[in-house]
Amino acid sequence: MSESTTDKLVRLRRSYLEALPEKLGAVEASLKAAQGSEVLVAVAFTDVHKLKGSTGSYGYEALSARLAEVHELLYDCVEEKRPPTDEQWRHIDALLVAARAAIPAVPP
Repeated sequence: MSESTTDKLVRLRRSYLEALPEKLGAVEASLKAAQGSEVLVAVAFTDVHKLKGSTGSYGYEALSARLAEVHELLYDCVEEKRPPTDEQWRHIDALLVAARAAIPAVPP
């Protein structure tokens, strides 16, 4: 018997959810590497943008909202070609903690 479209979507969403901690970890690593580098801030901005969009598309609104806040903080930095200030980094760190906490548990 072939898998229904609904079953395929459920499986796809579960697979995405299982990969979320790793995906967020990659964004965290990108942001850590960007500290002090305006060029790497632009790379991190793109990484945040992609994860923000995909989490929203998959319906993880709380996580997407935290990433949107990080995205907004980085946007001005990219436009002004400068790294975030120390205060902005602290805010980004706090938002990443909140983002990690917003990742739902994978259902059994």
